[in-house]
Amino acid sequence: MTSYCNRPRASRVSRRARLAAMSHSPWHRLNATLTLAVAIFAVLVACASVTDVFHACAPTSSMPFMSRSPIVRVVDYERFARVADSRDEAVVRLEVDYDLSSCASWNTKMVFAHVTVSWETETRGVNEATIWDDAVKFDRWESAESKAKKLRKQGVIRAKYKLRSVDERLSGRGMEVKLRWAVTPRAGRIWRGETSTSNATFPVEYLNVGGDGQRARAAPRTPGMP
Repeated sequence: MTSYCNRPRASRVSRRARLAAMSHSPWHRLNATLTLAVAIFAVLVACASVTDVFHACAPTSSMPFMSRSPIVRVVDYERFARVADSRDEAVVRLEVDYDLSSCASWNTKMVFAHVTVSWETETRGVNEATIWDDAVKFDRWESAESKAKKLRKQGVIRAKYKLRSVDERLSGRGMEVKLRWAVTPRAGRIWRGETSTSNATFPVEYLNVGGDGQRARAAPRTPGMP
């Protein structure tokens, strides 16, 4: 009778022992460790991304004592012609002078800069095309001085991409040149910005450099614009 009464108590003790052994098994310990590690990593990523919220990006020219605003404008045409498919095609040269070093922080992985030209037509409204771009990547432990040097650009460069109209002529139309940038952090979201750098007008006459070796003159700039 005594052994029979003690049997339920013994079974309860053994069940508790088995549950305790299961809770301290290698698998449960690994699961708890990974859960804690993921939680800590998520907190660190959130803290890193929050630092960029308070980071101000204010592009300037490479020589701010001469011109505070970045300079990007069309200064020459290598080609401006009507092509076979009834579209206007232009290859331009750009004067660029900008400093995007303020956009880089310790958390920045890459800064992508590109130049766009926009113009308006009667049938399609605002048209926009990218004519030049530059992707600047950084090493994890790269110094701030090295980053700043990579993010400064100055000189006259040839546009990487041709500019083509869709179905209407470009000749004589006004255009707006913009500098845009996208900053890719190591942790957090990508953030973008843009600034209008100049206004100009496409040439009235087509200029196809080649036969006579002449080059197009610089596009006239709209009065009051840089």
